[in-house]
Amino acid sequence: MKKIMLAVTSLKGGGAERVVSVWASQLAEKGYDVAVFTYSLGKDEYQLNPKVKRVVLTDNIKDYLAMGYLKRYKLMRKKLKEFSPDIVISFLFNMQVWMAAAGIGMKHKRIDTVRISPWHHGGSKLTEMMWRACFKTGDLTILQSDDQKAFFGKSVQKKCVVVPNPLNADCEAVGKDVFGEKALRFCAAGRLCPQKNFPMLIKAFAKAHEKNPDITLDIYGKGSDEYTEKLNLLINENNADQYVRLCGRTNDMHGELIKHDAFIMSSDYEGMPNALAEAMAVGLVCISTDCRTGPRDLIRPEENGFLVPVGDVDAMAEKIIKVSMMDSELIKSTGASARQSVTDFCGQENSLAKLIEAIEMC
Repeated sequence: MKKIMLAVTSLKGGGAERVVSVWASQLAEKGYDVAVFTYSLGKDEYQLNPKVKRVVLTDNIKDYLAMGYLKRYKLMRKKLKEFSPDIVISFLFNMQVWMAAAGIGMKHKRIDTVRISPWHHGGSKLTEMMWRACFKTGDLTILQSDDQKAFFGKSVQKKCVVVPNPLNADCEAVGKDVFGEKALRFCAAGRLCPQKNFPMLIKAFAKAHEKNPDITLDIYGKGSDEYTEKLNLLINENNADQYVRLCGRTNDMHGELIKHDAFIMSSDYEGMPNALAEAMAVGLVCISTDCRTGPRDLIRPEENGFLVPVGDVDAMAEKIIKVSMMDSELIKSTGASARQSVTDFCGQENSLAKLIEAIEMC
């Protein structure tokens, strides 16, 4: 079996890191010789199958940050040579650029991945040029959505494949089975940052609350102290502190989803939103902005969820009111349709099968 190295900046926190932990563990179970490469070891990392090897440059992030670029480069090449992978799968811009540079002249194949809407890379022109070069020189590109292919030129498009993110195992295994008469308990989840546009959500929810004072919103996730304070001030300005809560990060998002009736995603852009997919898998009624990219791949409007224009406070408020007025049978049927469609598309078995297809193409 092939030797596979999955490279990501760390194994803590975000969606890309969770995907790496799931894919690495699954590939190891299938008999591949698998290693996960990160800059350093960290606390509260996603768990890996014991069969997965760890390759790190340093034991802690402080030592890595203190390391000069040339030393990083030499040490990274050394680690690559020691493991001697057949294929390196790189995640996130910084790691993709390092792996492309460190692997020059080596015989392994390189698969690069897109983890966000490529139109919203967010870097300078120079960093975007470096990022694009990774895809041009790599052997294969894994996308999260067919829509993302349009960002690239024809030469890259020819070597693009879509591999859906694997669902959280708990969300895939256990859906919501007890529903209220109305959908009144809403939740949202994501890093507290401008991309997720929680200010729009708070304003929309305050508008909707004027029409239906029984609804509540719990927002899960962490961000900078400054941005969290900004959201708290907005909640207070809208007199929403009695029905909108910032709940912080949770280690049991599945358990929190089960307690709610509906989920809202207000992002300005995404790659393939894990939080939305997990909420659909649990069987919640979901509302999302129709942002690039991902939500439209998951939601069939008015059938298994609802889409609203990006940044549209009034449209979001209208959909929140509409969902809060749904009867119990419609709540159940919409949630069941969401669960069926997303587990078919993002279920771990389907995700792994498509990943292995991509690996065997190299």
